[in-house]
Amino acid sequence: MPLGRLTHRTRKRPGSCLASRRHGRRDRSFFVWFWLLTATAALQAQTNEEVFREFQFDFSLPGARAAALGGAFIGTADDAAASYANPAGLAFLAEPAITLEYRLTQRDGREALFPGGGNTSFTQEAVDFEQLNFFSANYRFGSWYFGAFQYRYLQDQQNRDFISSQFDGRSQVGEQRFISLDLSGELRGVGVARRFRDFKLGLTVNWFELVGKTSYRRDGFIQTSGQPTETFFFQSKIDDQDHAFGYNLGLLHEVRSDFTWGVVYRSNPKLFLQEEVSETRNGVPFLEDQISVPFAVPDVFGVGIQYRVLPTARLMLDWQRIFYSQIIGDDFVVVESIEEEQASNYVVDDIDQFHIGFEYLIAADNSVWALRGGYFRNPRHTIDYRGDDARISERFSVTGLGDEDHTTLGFGWVWNNRFEVDLAADLWSNGREYTLSFIWRKK
Repeated sequence: MPLGRLTHRTRKRPGSCLASRRHGRRDRSFFVWFWLLTATAALQAQTNEEVFREFQFDFSLPGARAAALGGAFIGTADDAAASYANPAGLAFLAEPAITLEYRLTQRDGREALFPGGGNTSFTQEAVDFEQLNFFSANYRFGSWYFGAFQYRYLQDQQNRDFISSQFDGRSQVGEQRFISLDLSGELRGVGVARRFRDFKLGLTVNWFELVGKTSYRRDGFIQTSGQPTETFFFQSKIDDQDHAFGYNLGLLHEVRSDFTWGVVYRSNPKLFLQEEVSETRNGVPFLEDQISVPFAVPDVFGVGIQYRVLPTARLMLDWQRIFYSQIIGDDFVVVESIEEEQASNYVVDDIDQFHIGFEYLIAADNSVWALRGGYFRNPRHTIDYRGDDARISERFSVTGLGDEDHTTLGFGWVWNNRFEVDLAADLWSNGREYTLSFIWRKK
């Protein structure tokens, strides 16, 4: 995931160059030689990619209604979630309104064992977090429709451990890695929309904030018959934040009273966090540096439709192209086997997401009930290694991550078109998310 470059403050011991390591230890086994090569490569390039390897940036929409519809909201966008989902939908909001949302996310822990060359065991803790996720205020002034909102676009916590042991008959390598990741991101935006006959156009300008707190520790030993035992210790830490602008552009077209289509483009920024790294070998300081770590929030292009299949029932379909390949840019640095490997071996593919949602309305005295459901598939989008080195391939193994099938459901209640309560549940194989929204409209 996000990667960085060394600054000019790197410090090293004399005589620890790559050439002296390579020519002075030809009798070592290949995997010991490989460790020495990659450890010394840190003089030229080091990143915190180990911290972000199991991280997937996942987009979700604000609003319990949009969540219950499986995120299929681009062609509908007729409540405050339009500020993010499709700002053209702000032109539906004729009355002043306030929206408040709460969200609870639960993710299960994972374990894996890789009995290959590294003989690596992996564990990741289960996490729960809750938050006030979305706030919006909407107002109409003449033929212009305005919205101001705050949205938690990112919240992720991970605690992962790796333990590896290798032995080839003469040499043994033992290693432990401990990773802690805590990322949170908020955006504050203002939007404007206007109607042009059957069309609606909208724009929001967004101020992104990212707060990152991570820690990574890697330590172990190399023991070779007839040689002194070597020890190594590496640690890194991020405790930083950054800000940048982005924007959303949206369009909606009401073709008929029963059919609407929409399109949206979300241009998101690249933010930067400062990481401190240090390394010792055999108890002697070897490396100390600071790295500027880029964190790209991928752009999104989407198209959606809404079709009223019955007077009280609507079907929604969305397609979204998420440009995850932006995560690996020109500032990508290859860490391991830098003489043999190329940045082109490390990739994150763009993905297509398809969302489907259904809503059925039940009218009562002064109120309306809504039943909702949906589905979408979230393809895996962590970094992949596509080179020929078996050891690097093992380090980039999936550790249990795969494509996710999300099933969503929810309901809503509106009283006198002034107060609205919506509840949604998003369920997948190793997690679940619950969203509760409150809306007040001035009549």
